[in-house]
Amino acid sequence: MCRTGKHILVVEDTKSVSMLLAATLQRVGFRVDVAESLRAARQLLSQKEKSQIKYDLALVDINLPDGDGSELLKELATSAWCKVRYAVSADATRRAKRYAMRAGADKYVIKPFDLRKLVDVISEETGLRIIVHHSENQESWSDEKIRLAQSYRDHLRFVTGELKTPMPLTALKSRLHQLRGSAMLYGFRRISALASELSERLSEQGPSLAEDVRAVLRQEICVSLKE
Repeated sequence: MCRTGKHILVVEDTKSVSMLLAATLQRVGFRVDVAESLRAARQLLSQKEKSQIKYDLALVDINLPDGDGSELLKELATSAWCKVRYAVSADATRRAKRYAMRAGADKYVIKPFDLRKLVDVISEETGLRIIVHHSENQESWSDEKIRLAQSYRDHLRFVTGELKTPMPLTALKSRLHQLRGSAMLYGFRRISALASELSERLSEQGPSLAEDVRAVLRQEICVSLKE
């Protein structure tokens, strides 16, 4: 694989998303660090400052398990250790976008996103316009994609089991948020669209809808896995 020297920070708590995003970015030559929380991201930044290495671009999910990703955007915007900052969120409202941009984001990426288009935009943003593939092992990349896809199918099977029993409303909302972004990346468009719809309905109607949401989502996942 060709190494470009361009360095990307991915801050994303959904492992199935961060793994595929990192693998795709690495394939075209980027060096990638992944953090699944604010704390982990800050630790990486501290390490980079000590070694005098800067990130060319950071992808920061707004909804993280230990806080608001916008706080990290503010820190990155006032530091010298990250040149470009992208906010990533499932919230498509203008208010959410304005909030992220004011925090220091240069671009607002809405989940679910098109992975190929996002990588193209990042390549353009960082000045990576010529991508060398001649030394790349295409068979290895094909195997990696198959491995990641199988891992995600296993994850969906786990989710079907999880949805059989009642769960806290916050956990159900979090699961819908994760599926909205990750399912699209792995080709499960119907699951992604349904997760988005159910998330909106759950926010509008509240806990009384939770049981129906779990049942409908579980049925769709089971159908999709059989196809």
